Amino acid sequence: MDELYERFRARTHGTPYTVSPMEGGLRLHLDVADVTWQRLFYQMRMSREYSINLRVDPAARTYSREQVVRSMQWVEGIGTTPRVEFSGDTGRGTRKAIHLGRRRSAPSAHGYHVDFQELAELVDEVMLADGWTRRMDRSSRIGLIAAGIGVAAALLGVAVALIAALA
Repeated sequence: MDELYERFRARTHGTPYTVSPMEGGLRLHLDVADVTWQRLFYQMRMSREYSINLRVDPAARTYSREQVVRSMQWVEGIGTTPRVEFSGDTGRGTRKAIHLGRRRSAPSAHGYHVDFQELAELVDEVMLADGWTRRMDRSSRIGLIAAGIGVAAALLGVAVALIAALA
């Protein structure tokens, strides 16, 4: 795990992201502790903190990415550095977005888009290059199962309605 941590530390150096160890893996998140990036996030009036909980299984050489979003609020402070507060409003799982036109609509800062897509690409870049295999995170699996049940129920309802209409 230490080797992965160091690899991600090197890869995130000089970017608005940082890495922290957590049980079962690593957490990649916005570097709000760095005053340089904090000021930039404040100027962008960012209201969400994007992070990825990277869970790894070293024996199977597999990993999963769980995307986490937290609301953040900027508080004007004394001096030149604002303070950020995070609320308990969080979301987990995998988020997909389709954009027409320009590539991304997320705020851009010095060439960084500070969004899930950029963080996910960073994780995959490091992990896949080292021979790890990606698997779906638990929240996404549960979501797919729930969606499958919903589609099956809708199809069953349509079938019952057709049979009733034809009878």
